[in-house]
Order: sequence, then C-alpha cells, then structure tokens
Amino acid sequence: MNTQRADDISTIFTHSSDGLVLSDREGRMLRLNPAFRRVSGLPNKLAIGYRANELVESGLLSDSAIARVADTAKESTVTLITAAKKEVLATARPILDDAGGMVGIVCNLRNLGFFHRKNRSKPATDPLQSEEHQGIVAQSPKMLQTLELATDLAKLDCNILIFGETGVGKGLLAHYVYSKSTRAQTGSFLKINCSAIPASLFESELFGYERGAFSGALETGKPGLVEMADKGVLFLDEIGDMPPEQQAKLLTVIEDGSYVRVGGTSQRQVDVRIIAATNRDLTKLVSKGHFREDLYYRIAVVPIHIPPLRDRQEDIKRLLLHFQGVFSEKHSRKRVLSPQLCDCLCRYSWPGNVRELANLVECLIVTGKEEVLSERDLSRSFPFASLCSTPEKPFLACSESESLKDLLANYELELVKRAIEQSSSYTEAARLLKTSLSTINRHARRLKGANKSVAIFAFALQSVCSIVSSV
Repeated sequence: MNTQRADDISTIFTHSSDGLVLSDREGRMLRLNPAFRRVSGLPNKLAIGYRANELVESGLLSDSAIARVADTAKESTVTLITAAKKEVLATARPILDDAGGMVGIVCNLRNLGFFHRKNRSKPATDPLQSEEHQGIVAQSPKMLQTLELATDLAKLDCNILIFGETGVGKGLLAHYVYSKSTRAQTGSFLKINCSAIPASLFESELFGYERGAFSGALETGKPGLVEMADKGVLFLDEIGDMPPEQQAKLLTVIEDGSYVRVGGTSQRQVDVRIIAATNRDLTKLVSKGHFREDLYYRIAVVPIHIPPLRDRQEDIKRLLLHFQGVFSEKHSRKRVLSPQLCDCLCRYSWPGNVRELANLVECLIVTGKEEVLSERDLSRSFPFASLCSTPEKPFLACSESESLKDLLANYELELVKRAIEQSSSYTEAARLLKTSLSTINRHARRLKGANKSVAIFAFALQSVCSIVSSV
C-alpha cells in the first residue's frame, strides 16, 4: 500500500463525522476514530481491546453489528442504544483478503438523535426502560411474570395486595397498575403511608373532617384522601401498620363505598379502588389479632409478590445502567460504570433491594472523579467493597523452566499489553511507553487476537470509503 493511500485512510478515519471502528475477525475492537466517543457517548477505553459481544453482555450496548458480522461473516445493520442513552445506527461489513477470507470488520456508527429531532420521528425503544413497563426495569423471568400479572389485573377493578421486602418497588408497581387501568382517565392516584402518620391524625387524613371538628380545623373543612381518590386509586403503603381502630372504617369503604368525615354525621359515597402494600406477613398479624381478618380478605383479593433483588440477578446490571443514566442526567455529570464495577456489584446480595442500588449509583455518580467509574470509586464503608477486591498474583513469578531472560520478556510483553488496552491506538501506546511504533507492533503480533491488526488496516480503505459514502 503506497504512502498516498495510507494518508487517505488516516484522513478519512480521523475526520469522519460518523464513528468508525476497526476490529479483528473475532470482533475485538482494535482502533476507534475520534467521532466514536461523540456518537456513542462511551469513553474509548471501555471499547478498545474488548470484543463487541462483551460490550453487549456488560450492558454497554443493546446490540452490535460487529458481533453479528463476527458470527455470520455477512454485512449487518442494527439500531442500538448505548449505556450513555445514545441511539445509534450501526452498519458493519467484513474485510476480506485476496483469498476471500475475513481478516477483520469495519463498522460505521451514526447518531440517530439528530435525525429524530429534525424529522420528529419516534426514537427506538430504550431496552432499559420500555414504554410498556412504565419505567420498571425488568428482564428476569420472575419479574416479567410479576409484570404480566399486574398488567392483567390492571384491566380488572379488584383490590390488590402487593407484598415484598423494603425497597423492591411496591409503590412503582402500584402506580403501574393504575396507569394501565381505565381509572387513569377518570381519577387520581393517591398514596398514604400508614406507618408515617400518627394514629391521632390518621382518621382525618384518610377520611377528612368537617368545619369545627377540632381545634385548628379549617373553616371550610377538608376532604380526606379517600374522597380525593374518587374514581381513581388509593394506595395504602405499609398497611400492616394501620391503626386497628381505622381498619373497621376502611372495611366499610371497601364493602359499600361509604364513609363519614371526622366531626360529621352524614355518610358520603365514594368509588375508589384500593391497592395495598406491605413488607410484613399479614397472616401472622391476623393470627395475633393485630390485623382484622375480614379486612385482609377484602384487600388481598389478588396478592402480587415482588421478588427481592437477590432472586433476580438478571435485573441488577440493567438497573445499574438505568440509574447510571438517570443520575448522570439529574446531576449533569457524565459518568459510566465500568464492566468490571458492574460485575462486582452483581455479586452483592442487595438487602436494601432497588432502593439501596439506586442510592449507591447516585453516590458513585456524585462523588466519582473519573468519567469511567471503577472499583476504586467504592467507599470502604460499603459492605460490598470487599467483593471487588481480588487477591493480587505476583507479577514477577517464574517457573523452574524459565530464565531471567524469559521473565523479562514476559514482563515487557505484559507492559505492552496494558498500554494497548489503555490507549486508543498503537501510536498512543508507543507514546505512553516512550518507545517506537515498530516495537509496539512487534509485541502486538505476539498477543492473542492482535496479529491481524496491521492487515486489517491495510484492507480497510475500500471498506471505509464505501461504507461512509453509502450510509
């Protein structure tokens, strides 16, 4: 390949407004152009040296054209969402040698956000927060089964009891049922936390009061939450903590839709659907006499159980990436959880469930100094920090058959490998180690998967030129 053609390749690669990626035939990304970062929203060091399917498995990409070409050796075009919430059109093509064998892959990435803003067309569905699930992130079979049941119940008008540990998202599921029901068009969704209101105020908050009902009462009186939820849904959170004297009055509302304001004498009618939630075993409370048995059967027409996060491991990584996007946007800080950090956090049991996970991610987004967050960003005060620490293997360890020369050669090779992994190109790796490009290339050929990189770039001119002009 002559010098002029090499210069043409570098010019196209560097100045293209679309992201360009060169990978080996296994889909390992070897070189990225400057536009890759802008189009994908991902730092180069999260992609360079990784196989495309690894980025999909870690949740950084929802799909990959490169991974498909690596599997089929055929051109592929996909629309994907990155962990940085960028919607991208990716087209990948195999790079063939003179004998027709695939030696690498070239991929063009184009940001679709501009076209959606210009044409006002609907963007692709974000795999982490689909419209269907109203913000509930779910992939595990257990959680998808729970959502399916909730969707079916939303079409009916029976009372529902949601039970599960603290922090699993009982309130979010209750609002999901409301949003999918016809009551979303006729009334409001109102919530009362039965454990947060003093017993002396509970009745007035729930049923309202008439003027002069007590000292300090408003002259006009005040409607209660039951009244304000007419034609809608009243969500009773932590219903196991409802004062016993109010349980009988709630039972009357459920049975015949009637109630009396505090200080009032006339009955009022209301049409309200009750959705209750608890993290306690109501059957035990019933057996101990702390909860009315007749009320239990009235609210638990259909019980829904939300499994704890430790029982739905498939959801943890998706939740991490979901809250990464939420809090990065909220605090205007571009932060990305590294795959290694995600893997570390997936090993934690999360006793506080989704609430604890969201709290941690926000803490990392706010306190992280680097754009790519790693295990080092975990505070020692977190109980799972030890999960991210792995015992260090002695770097200079030689066997009986190795000589000092062999050991130094392996040490040098390891340094080159690390430099390549931390750099966006071999030139940058050479600059990092203060050595020549030829030295980097010589060592790279010894590393697995890197021996084709020079040939890939040599064959890439025609593929890059055609893909940029055709997309």
